[in-house]
Formats: sequence, C-alpha cells, structure tokens
Amino acid sequence: MAERAPADVIVISQLPPPVHGSTIMTRTFVETCAEIGLTTTLVDRRFSTSVDEIGGTSMRKLLSAVSLFTRLWRSLGRNRSASVVFFTTNRTPSFWMDVLMSMLLRVSSRAYIAYVHTSGYSELAESGRLQERGVRLMLGGASSVVVLGDSMKQDVVSFNGAVHVIPNTVSGLERAAEPTAQGPQMTFVSNLIPGKGAEDFMRIADRCLAATPKAHAVVVGGSTTSKYTDELRAILSPQVRARVRFAGPLFDEDRDRVVAASSVLVFPSTYRFEAQPLTLLESLRLAVPVVAYDVGGIGDVVEDGTNGYLLPKSDWVSASNRCLEILRSVELQKELSAGARESFDSRFTVHDYRRAWRSLLTERG
Repeated sequence: MAERAPADVIVISQLPPPVHGSTIMTRTFVETCAEIGLTTTLVDRRFSTSVDEIGGTSMRKLLSAVSLFTRLWRSLGRNRSASVVFFTTNRTPSFWMDVLMSMLLRVSSRAYIAYVHTSGYSELAESGRLQERGVRLMLGGASSVVVLGDSMKQDVVSFNGAVHVIPNTVSGLERAAEPTAQGPQMTFVSNLIPGKGAEDFMRIADRCLAATPKAHAVVVGGSTTSKYTDELRAILSPQVRARVRFAGPLFDEDRDRVVAASSVLVFPSTYRFEAQPLTLLESLRLAVPVVAYDVGGIGDVVEDGTNGYLLPKSDWVSASNRCLEILRSVELQKELSAGARESFDSRFTVHDYRRAWRSLLTERG
C-alpha cells in the first residue's frame, strides 16, 4: 500500500459528535481547507462523545489524553512541513491539556496557530499565577492567534499581539422568515443543559404567550435527561404549556425550516464564556432577528436595534418585553429581519471565511 502523502495542515481538534459549535467549526475548517486546495490530518482530541460528558472526568478520558500526545507526536513526525492549527479551550481540565500540547509543539520547534473558540482567557489568567503562566505559555507561544470577534481580540491581545479576527460562518438555506399559519413563532435553539438559557426561555415564552394568544414557541435541542425537560415544562403556566413544542435535536435543513418560520430567535444564555454561537449566525442567515443576553462575544454578533436586541444577563423581563414588541409588530419584525440578513451578508459568509483562512495559511506557507 502506498504511503499517504504528508498533509498541508495538522488540525488539533474534534469532529462531531458531540454536536456543538467547536466541533461543527472543526468540520467547516477541514472542508474549507479542502476547498482552497490544502490537505489536512486531524489529531482527534476527543474526550467526550455526548454533550452530557463535557466537563466530566473518567478513566477513559485519562487514557484518551495519553493517546492524544502520542498521536500528536507521530503526526508531527509524518507531516514535518505542515502548518498546525490548534483549536484551544479554557475549560478545565482541557485547558491544561492545551498548555501541555503547546509545550510539546514548542519543544518540537513547530509553529502553530491558536484558534480560539471561547472567551474568558483574561479572566482565567487573573484567577491565579499558575493559570496566568499557562495562558501565556499556550497563547503566547503561538505564531498567531485567531479569534471570532473584536471582544475576543481584546481578551487575548495582551498575551499575543499577532491576533487575527475570522468570524464563524454557517451555510444552508438562504431565505427570509416565513410566518406559519399558527401565528407568530418564538424559537429557542440550544442543547438543553443548565447555563444555556433554557430556563429563562421558558419564563420569557410563558410571559409572551400569555400576552399574545395567537403566538407559539418551539424548543430545538437535545436534553441530557427527561427530568430536566420536565423541569423546564413545569416553569410554563398551564394555559400556555400546549403552545410550547419541544422538537428535540434537529439538524441542517430540518432545523433551518423551524428557524426560518420564526418571528424571533431567543438566546438567553448566561454562560459567561459564550463566543460566537452558530445558532445566532444561522438565525441571521435566515433573516430572523435575535433577542439575547449580552454575555461573552454575543455583542460581536447582535447589534442592538439593528438585527435584534441585547439585554443584560438574566434580565428575562426586559428580554420578554423586546420579544413582545417583535411578536406584535409586523413592521418591526420586517425591519429587524432585513438588518439580520444584511449583518450576515456583510460579516459571516462562507466566502469571507474561506478568503480569510486562505490568506492566513498562505502567509504561513
């Protein structure tokens, strides 16, 4: 059997499953490399196979960590001239794995691009001297750092001045929102795990549906347990519960069809390290305005009053007021819808993403 030719790019990351922003963007990045004529080899840093395993520890994960370093070392040896793109995280213990991998790359004299898909490195560095040293080793040792938005640039620039902003992208259907015969629709799209906003969405939906009898809500996302889903339903008043549909996890065109039928997408995540959720970009692509909490890098996507509204974290009453304005006004919905699509076309297209990475990887070549 002929030996495989060396790759142009070594990618240290993980493809789905589990399905979340970073794994989906890994797939998008690999596809983008192929489209611009670069071959890739993936050093799979898979520690979790489902969303509920993220953040946990186990013997399997420990063995996977040992295997990761072995596979990375071998890949570096087989692909001596390849660029290295390293998807990083600040979630413990994965962060310390990143620090160790960055040290291995430096020992082997390999330059690497740190591809940052989370905010909060400055906060992490401020939490202790050891953490600060780790952040400086990992980010400071990179030849360049790629972040998703301007707020994330400010988060890392003190550790590495060679920062490039390349926003995420999504592809798929491109059409304006299509109201359903059931009346105005508000939609929530996220894995149903604490911190991602499902509880506040229930409170927002409960208040909005009570005030707009013709409206309904759809919840798209998988739940870790049926108990948690029951707890979410219990937040709703009996009189509106039947108008909230739990659609379960949907993907690609099935999810797009639900979102495209929405008057507003609600993203009340309280996770302080939110970066640039693909859910928001999908909504903008489909010309659906977004109501979200201003946490992490959300402000890089949602322009208050232009493509939706930004509210202070956990202010679900104000968020519900904004949703009510959209549900009650066809003209406002149309105005924000146009702003949503314009935002996507000007900042988040696949063409822009491909062009930015071609430029950066060519510079390194």
